Amino acid sequence: MRRPVRPARRRRSARPPRPSGAASRGSRRARRRRRSRRRLRPRGRRRRRSRCSSPGCRRRPCPRRARSARGAARERERARSRPVEAGTRSAREPWDRFLLPRRRETALHDVNAEPGRGGGRRAARRGRSAPPPRPPARRRGRRRRLPAPPAAGYRRGPEGDVAARLALSITVSGLSRLYGADLAGLVELARMADDLGVDQIALPDHVAMGRRLDRYPYGPFPLPLEEPWPEPLTTLAAMAGATRRVRLATGVLIAPLRTPLLLAKTAATLDVLSGGRLDLGVGVGWQEEEYAASGVPFAERWRRLEDGLRACRALWRDAPASFRSATVSFEEIWCLPRPVQPGGVPIWLGVALGPRNVERVAELGAGWMPMDSRPAALREGLARLRPALARAGRDPAGLGVRAHAPIVRGEGGRPDLDAALAALPELAAAGATIASFALGVYAASRAEVRPFLERLAKAAGR
Repeated sequence: MRRPVRPARRRRSARPPRPSGAASRGSRRARRRRRSRRRLRPRGRRRRRSRCSSPGCRRRPCPRRARSARGAARERERARSRPVEAGTRSAREPWDRFLLPRRRETALHDVNAEPGRGGGRRAARRGRSAPPPRPPARRRGRRRRLPAPPAAGYRRGPEGDVAARLALSITVSGLSRLYGADLAGLVELARMADDLGVDQIALPDHVAMGRRLDRYPYGPFPLPLEEPWPEPLTTLAAMAGATRRVRLATGVLIAPLRTPLLLAKTAATLDVLSGGRLDLGVGVGWQEEEYAASGVPFAERWRRLEDGLRACRALWRDAPASFRSATVSFEEIWCLPRPVQPGGVPIWLGVALGPRNVERVAELGAGWMPMDSRPAALREGLARLRPALARAGRDPAGLGVRAHAPIVRGEGGRPDLDAALAALPELAAAGATIASFALGVYAASRAEVRPFLERLAKAAGR
């Protein structure tokens, strides 16, 4: 029997050669039109491919690709559920997410996950141990009110002499005239103040100085550009080791130039080392050049101050601590040691009392440091603070006020310490709890430091 002849397979004809010259112009125009239509087509979902990319397959969708994808998924599940020998690395360890194909994050939830979300129940059915539960999500809404700040450490005493009503503070300024480059003299100063009965030593702060001293908002800047500004918290730590009683303060520390986490850690450590003697006076400063050199936007200084102080209080209060804001956020972290003082390190705000700063002092401040320390200005400021403190549930009598002692010039333009001491009762009557004396004003050299401290302590009855 004759075998039937199989018909010859139809072969595709080769593409004709591309015409050149005038014959190809129409196709070029067509291509241009197609490209222009493609550009004008509204963007949305991409059109589905009509054919599978597997060689020789024209079906849609391709069963071959679907089978291979399902097989790969089953193989991965078997690899994950396979027991792991002791001493070898588990396939479920965190760094294996860089080696294994990604899965849905919802497959890692706890056993009590919502139905339909995947997670622990599905893992338990497959014989795998369920991962630990993730912390509950923080609900959006009104910010939770933090507890009141700790007491300022200085309370108004009964009516009587100045010693019973005002604490004495020394603000260290003019170091170039007093100690030059010898910063060890600051430790000697702290030891003298501790022995003579001074209540507080305060250090100012500037990370850097720019040339535009004319932008100082309180008149001519009193110090030259070459004036040294030691880092206050580091210097106070050295003073803490040489003293046993005097309180250590910053006045003021430019808090937005420091990260809140590092500021909270440094302040808490210093409070522990000093035995609970730290007062953290903070502000925002006035130099744009200082912010630009530190890489911090000058326009965000108030927002960063507020968020940073709230973050510090959360770190001092909770372990682990969580906080979220526009400028700083962290979840479930430990920042130890905690401060020794109950409620954390007292925060003193050196701010002018605008409407927003009144609320900041009422919420975050254990004390207020006004730049204008005239008695009338103190009365006006405290009158604005009392309603805000009452709204925050705080006792207005517990707010500390550190005022600058007035500088009274005597004969020859020299500052008169006796006249300044005579004005202290009026400051106390206006509401001040601490009187601050600028060391560089009353001591022109290192030899005059101890006589000044002795006169100050004797006049105050120390």
